[in-house]
Amino acid sequence: MITIVGGIFITTTLLALAFKRSALVWLLSASVPFAATAAVTVGNNSFPPFYLIAAVVSALAVGQVVQIRSLPRHPALAPLFLFSLWALVVTAIAAGYFQGISVLVPRGGIDQQVSDPGTLTFSTSNIAQCLYLLLGLGVVVYLAQREHISPHVLSAGFGIGSMLSSANLVIRDAWPGWLFDNYAGVSYWMTDYQGVIRHRGIFPEPSYLAVFSTPALVYSLILAVRGKGRDRLWYTILAAAVALNLTLSYSGTAIVGVLVMAGLAGSALCVRFIFFGAKVRPGAIIWSMLGAAALTPLIPTVVRAVTDLVLNKQGSQSFANRTTADLFSFQVLADTYGLGAGLGSNRPSSMLAMLISCVGLIGTVLFVLAVGLAIGRVAIHSEWTATAWAALAVLVTKFVAEPALSTPLMWFTIGLCVYAGRKALYFSDVAVDSPNAQPQNLTLPNQASSTDPGQAAFRA
Repeated sequence: MITIVGGIFITTTLLALAFKRSALVWLLSASVPFAATAAVTVGNNSFPPFYLIAAVVSALAVGQVVQIRSLPRHPALAPLFLFSLWALVVTAIAAGYFQGISVLVPRGGIDQQVSDPGTLTFSTSNIAQCLYLLLGLGVVVYLAQREHISPHVLSAGFGIGSMLSSANLVIRDAWPGWLFDNYAGVSYWMTDYQGVIRHRGIFPEPSYLAVFSTPALVYSLILAVRGKGRDRLWYTILAAAVALNLTLSYSGTAIVGVLVMAGLAGSALCVRFIFFGAKVRPGAIIWSMLGAAALTPLIPTVVRAVTDLVLNKQGSQSFANRTTADLFSFQVLADTYGLGAGLGSNRPSSMLAMLISCVGLIGTVLFVLAVGLAIGRVAIHSEWTATAWAALAVLVTKFVAEPALSTPLMWFTIGLCVYAGRKALYFSDVAVDSPNAQPQNLTLPNQASSTDPGQAAFRA
């Protein structure tokens, strides 16, 4: 069955394929917020819009690789390919070699599984997670192959997801939840905090809203400070909407994510000012002071809410279950002799615990190395700094409270960082080799010229 949201994305994807393939990148971005909304449902299995588009762009990426007989070159891609290969091999053999060990079955629910764990067997979850991994890798390769992507492309996904989630607050009684809450196997629930309903927007629960909104806040704040004119106004409005969603989610994930990112950002600024002599534009200073002045009256309320929420979380059964689930993952690691139980075999509370228990130590190191190389190469590149910090915020929040490797926002931001790093590296090489060269008129390495008719079939 194709849902309404799915029909919209399928139609626009076909139109983009037929008339303007460069729009596929924007469609990927627009589909990012609908990670828990079904585009197509077959039996008890649903597929989000992002991965339908990912299947299309992955096919285009493979076609381009076959056409030019070469992969994009970027330091992050080698460990990412090795991680994918390792994860697939471990998933294929683990259920046979370690069958019967105790695991937290993905569809069993953490609260139930921590008291009564399941046993390791090969299941459809293994197949699904391997498929999502391959499609996510395809998205990264496709983005790395592009000649031009707008640094503002993430604003489509963050804008749509944040504005829809904010609209849920305004028209909650008339909100068409059936449009978004239709993913098979996913529970959508409302909870309250001191009598106030916790906001979840278009996501299954408040913590998922926090995983989306924390990087959205980081992204929009950076561009609001750096932007000018209408761009600055748009990103300021977006930051306000995101901040509202985060505040009303009363999510511990949001608190930890924002605090960690604030600490990292403060440390990075200190390093730039002290060691690299960075300067701040007067407009950015004025804008930051105005924002701080506007938020000052809210500080006592926020501090009280954060304190109460942290204290309540620490004493809650939910916090205890999630801590137990993450600690349980180390037992899975030990039972599999450090190899892991395979993708989709064990679902704890955080992504780090998932990686350790599912792909073992080797897989975890390869993944961290890949994303570190992808993000690190563009974190200080002015045009893509916001995207790099958003990618980092995604990982920070997922390492706190969201274990899925299939999160669309993670793969999309990693892919954008690989593209940006590759572009920056190539342009710097061109500048060194030929100071008078015009990089904007050149294709990236391993891409055919725009005059090549065979390559034109695969270009976006």
